[in-house]
Amino acid sequence: MRHAAIPALPRASTRGVPARCVAALCAAVLGLSALGVSGCAAFTARQAADAQAADQPAANSQPAANSQPAAGAPARVTIQGVQSIDVAEAHALSTQGVTVIDVREPHEYQAGHIPGARNLPLGSLDTWAPELDPSGAYLVICRSGKRSARATRALEAKGFEHLRNVTGGMLDWEARDYPVTRP
Repeated sequence: MRHAAIPALPRASTRGVPARCVAALCAAVLGLSALGVSGCAAFTARQAADAQAADQPAANSQPAANSQPAAGAPARVTIQGVQSIDVAEAHALSTQGVTVIDVREPHEYQAGHIPGARNLPLGSLDTWAPELDPSGAYLVICRSGKRSARATRALEAKGFEHLRNVTGGMLDWEARDYPVTRP
């Protein structure tokens, strides 16, 4: 007995779409997911890059964040994978209680930092990294995003999985007039 063929679902394709557009879409979905918009899921940066390279959707994509605390408990956000986000997403996540790690030098931090951020300079990462919970969610920021990217990679190598490098750093944060603590 012959069965009718089941039509294939259309494949998502990123062929011809600029990488920055794919990254922006992934970042937007991550932001919505982090804000608790139901039904949102996002690719991690690595899955999106793999999907673009293979011209097929990423397999086993997972929600990028879960921000549903128990009744009466403070919000806890779990971030899946390691990728970079812009300051708008970082601002949204920081207001949900995600720990912000500022890897600039102390004199830079004192000149102005994100309220509640912890100053843990990149140069002493091996000293302070063991004090952090490797299963915690962290936003890593510096002046422009370069040192924080190095710190994020170093923390990933130490087993941290729930990290976001903040591209644009404090330069972009302050340019958007987000809150800054100054002495």
